[in-house]
Amino acid sequence: KVAIIEHPDSWSASLVGDGVIAKFMPVDMALSSEQVYEAALAHVRSLGQDGLTGPADGIATFVELSVPLVARLCETLGLPGHTPAAVDSARNKHATRAALKAAGLPTPKNYLIRTTEEVSLAGE
Repeated sequence: KVAIIEHPDSWSASLVGDGVIAKFMPVDMALSSEQVYEAALAHVRSLGQDGLTGPADGIATFVELSVPLVARLCETLGLPGHTPAAVDSARNKHATRAALKAAGLPTPKNYLIRTTEEVSLAGE
């Protein structure tokens, strides 16, 4: 059975009435990332206690900005998924390129520019 965690005014809340999902669990996504994490964690932990769902078998997202949240939840709950460290590396282009290069894979020439003085170095 599918349960969705989303902002309280999300269109996906109507999916319960349509019979597409078992449960809609509102979380104010405007809160701090730690508050969103804690609220989502409480919702996931409550699954199976409501007579509508069972305990979570997995967590997925189609929202790129929620990938780090899902990784943290999966790690905390012992569910399959990417580690937070892997997600952080994958979302950082420079870290991804460094990991690919370290693995011996071809990568385009790149340079992480942190200051205006480094611009000319990057062009060399």
